[in-house]
This record gives sequence, C-alpha cells and structure tokens, in this order.
Amino acid sequence: MHPIARYAFPRKLIRGVFLERPHRFTALIRLPRAGIIHAHVPHTGRLPDLLVPGNECWVDNIGASPTRRTQYTLSLVRTQEGVLGCIDTSIPNKLARIAAQAAAIPTLEGWLYEAHEYTWGDSRVDLLLRSPFGRKRALVEVKSVTWTVDAWAQFPDSITTRGVKHLHNLAAAKTAGMRAVQLYIVQRGDSAKFRPAVEIDPEYCKACFIAKSRGVEFLALTCELSPQELVLCGRIPVHLVKHG
Repeated sequence: MHPIARYAFPRKLIRGVFLERPHRFTALIRLPRAGIIHAHVPHTGRLPDLLVPGNECWVDNIGASPTRRTQYTLSLVRTQEGVLGCIDTSIPNKLARIAAQAAAIPTLEGWLYEAHEYTWGDSRVDLLLRSPFGRKRALVEVKSVTWTVDAWAQFPDSITTRGVKHLHNLAAAKTAGMRAVQLYIVQRGDSAKFRPAVEIDPEYCKACFIAKSRGVEFLALTCELSPQELVLCGRIPVHLVKHG
C-alpha cells in the first residue's frame, strides 16, 4: 500500500513500562535507567486497552521546560494483544497537514492546502483546502482514533460535546456551498473499519448521521506504526448508523 504521509518522531523514543495514570494528564512510567518517572499524557480519553498496568510503552524526552511539569511525554503503548497504538492527539493533525500539502488526502487528491486552524462559523477547523482551479473550498476536521474493538475503530471513547459542535459546523459549511469532510485518523494497526461509538456517546452518533444527511463527507484512514514513525497508509470503510 502506497504511503499517503509520514511523521517521524523528532527524537529517539525511550522504551518503558506503563504503571498507572494517577491524573488525567499524568502517567507513571518505569524506565530502564531513570526509574519511575512522570510523563505527560497527551490524550483526554479513557484509552481502555492501552493504559493498562504492565503494558510496554515509549516516551519522548523533550527536555526540561519552565512551562511543563515533566520533561517526558507518553507517545506509544503496546496492548496486551501486541498492538501498537499512538496516544498523541497532535500527530493526526500533523499527518493530515503533510498529506494536504502534498494534495494527497484520499477523495481530495489535487485539492490544495490553504490554511490550518481556520476559523469558520463558531469553530476553528483543522484544514482549509481549495479546489484545483480555486473555485471551491473544503473544510476538513481531523479526529484522532485510538480505540478498536473486534477490528472496529471507534470514536469517541468518552463523551465529546466538542465533537458534536464540530459536526454541526461542518454541516453549516456544506449548506453554505463548501465541501465539508470529517476525517478520522486511526493511530493503531488493527482496524479494518470505522464507526462512531454509539455505546459511549449516542449524541455524537446522532450528529454524525445528521451531518451525513446534509452532505458532510466521512473518511477514515489508518496508520502503520513503529517507535520511529507513523505512516498514514490506507482508507478503511466508515459505517454510520441512525440512532435515536
């Protein structure tokens, strides 16, 4: 499968063992030389099969900073089934931007990158693209997916009112004459298809169905992962089911 985009970690990651998550944004990790350290968790979700005590993990040592409580960030975790997952929610946006700058996002091939963090309506949208001849624009909202059950990638893994707001904004953009795309980037390699997690957030599932009925496009891409890089590599089917 031809790679769509690549993101290389800026530093060599350090292998360790996940111990616990005492706070939402903090994990305790055992490293071979440093012992038990605190690491920043760059993800607000529950991460039920990744943040399990004893799981192999990798952290990024970004160095001391007056704006951070710890110099480490938890980047990768391997599940007990051996599946590698990335929990850094900033990386999907970076991958999407790299793909957009190469005009290589599936279904948007040839569309040109114009801006990121673009304000439209009452939200900031991750990407703004324009058509090859500049006559039309497209808004692309990117979501990080880290949860998979029986080959089903699912989002969200906790209730997301912000995600519902973003879908409403995309639907409004479509009504205004733009292309509107909800892009899910699955940061693990065991996913064959995608669906909204209706058991976790039925309102988000309902908002997906409404947005789809109003012309919003839904796209899911999966990654190949290693402690060196993430490769955005392929499209998987999206299944939306009416709920409520």
